Amino acid sequence: MKKTLTVFVLVLSTIIFFTGRANAQNMSQLPNAAQTFIKTYFPKLQISKIEEDDKIYETKSFEVIFTNGYEVTFDSKGVWFVVDCQEDAIPEALIPVNINSYVKKNFPGDFITQIEVIKGEYDIELQSDLSLLFDRKGNFKSVDH
Repeated sequence: MKKTLTVFVLVLSTIIFFTGRANAQNMSQLPNAAQTFIKTYFPKLQISKIEEDDKIYETKSFEVIFTNGYEVTFDSKGVWFVVDCQEDAIPEALIPVNINSYVKKNFPGDFITQIEVIKGEYDIELQSDLSLLFDRKGNFKSVDH
């Protein structure tokens, strides 16, 4: 019984160790553009893990998850296409000027917590849980309550 328990604990510990190592990748494994993005917009945050995925949009992507829960997804070249700051505001420098102006004018007191670029269009989520869609030039298209 003791021997079985010891073997079980050893196997479980090994699995946990190697699983953690597979996910807790070094930032240097990201494309240079992604590294620069993180250093520029989230310099004080620590990375919890980096997940490499070949399934999203049928191309390689990297999802960076920070210890505070923020997430940024990059394509294989290191260009971001999703930034999710949970309940906090996205850095304004990431938001196209037209979109930022529209949100400030039409939703005073609200702010953008998530932005996603899909085929050149911007899908944003506000702190109030409204989703807004903008074209590639930042012109408003629709709202989803």
